[in-house]
Amino acid sequence: MTFIWQLSVLKRFISINAVSLVLILGTSHTSYAQEPIFIPISGFVENQSSHANESNDLSVVLNVFELGENIDTLTTNTSTDGSFYFDGVPGGIGFGYIITVEHDGVTYKYESDYPIKTDSVVIQIYNSSNTNFQNISIISHTLVITAADPSIEQIQTIGLVELENVGSLTFIPNMTEASKMEFLRFSLPEDVIDLDVQSSLRGGQILQVGLGFAITTPIPPGKHELAYTFTSPYMDGTFQFQQSLPIGADSFKILIPKSIGLVTADGLTTMKDITLGEKEYNGKEISNLPTGTKVDVLFYNLPEPSLLQKVQNGLKSGSLSKWLAPTVMATILALFFLSVVYQLRRNKKGLQTEWQSKGQEDLLDSVVYLEEQLARNEISYDHYIETRKQLLEQLSSYESFQQKGSL
Repeated sequence: MTFIWQLSVLKRFISINAVSLVLILGTSHTSYAQEPIFIPISGFVENQSSHANESNDLSVVLNVFELGENIDTLTTNTSTDGSFYFDGVPGGIGFGYIITVEHDGVTYKYESDYPIKTDSVVIQIYNSSNTNFQNISIISHTLVITAADPSIEQIQTIGLVELENVGSLTFIPNMTEASKMEFLRFSLPEDVIDLDVQSSLRGGQILQVGLGFAITTPIPPGKHELAYTFTSPYMDGTFQFQQSLPIGADSFKILIPKSIGLVTADGLTTMKDITLGEKEYNGKEISNLPTGTKVDVLFYNLPEPSLLQKVQNGLKSGSLSKWLAPTVMATILALFFLSVVYQLRRNKKGLQTEWQSKGQEDLLDSVVYLEEQLARNEISYDHYIETRKQLLEQLSSYESFQQKGSL
């Protein structure tokens, strides 16, 4: 597989809603009954890890589906040469089949819709080991930003991974010695929500490990694909995190639509622009990353919420009320005392002596300057209150003196 596979997965991810709609509309039409068809299904189970006859007398299970519903389950055993045979299997349009074989702790599958290749079904099985993790490698790991919602400052990402087991045995993680960390791990940013993981691998579990996740799925020899999606918060038009690559990667890429923002990352070079659908992407890439590599990634120029959206988000989260009330109160007090200053400036014109006018004007200037200092956060609120009290007391003394002098 190459990067072309990753792009095709992304296209399928983008178009999944349209496909679902077609399926929903398609099932709404009236279906017409058809004559039942019964077919034989035969094939072979081949052990690719050993030349010994280890495919003899294995249980083979056939599940028959009609329009997605499991309508029948048939069971047989392999012969000495690894062959198996089912007869009288229902078939026709809308039917599907899953054939499974369990060997050495791993379940192997063959899936097909009708018509099935009745004369050429081959299920490859392998012996298993939990000591061959060194045979697992990441061929390519790509992160693609698919959407950004400025109203709630959230960004959506899909990770596309192609991996390979270059050995001849299926690797089974040994979870009794989990401290060795010999299983597939993938890092995630902080505060991730809506994580979803899809893979061509079968079985196992998804586990939370630190800020990322791990899968305990057996990994047969050959190439396999994995895709995961998640949503993360961002702030002030930026989204920053550290991408860890525990077992390294032959290739690591990051893509983001030009309409959403830009990306920079330590050590990565700029890629040629890529067009998918109607979106043009730019990105970064790097090759031959060793085990334990960590890459600092920064997305910037992301869409930001409007002022109204910020206020709405603040009210919803409750964070706005923590500073809104004190700010409003400080603004009211500032306006009140500016009004007092204005009135005092008007009254000062009635003073009879030059020294009184001069002294009062200096005090008024001091009050105005004090207000400016508070607005610029150059003084504490306590200092502001105490100094303002002293200045207003002095101004009040001038007013009292003026009133006595006018009698």
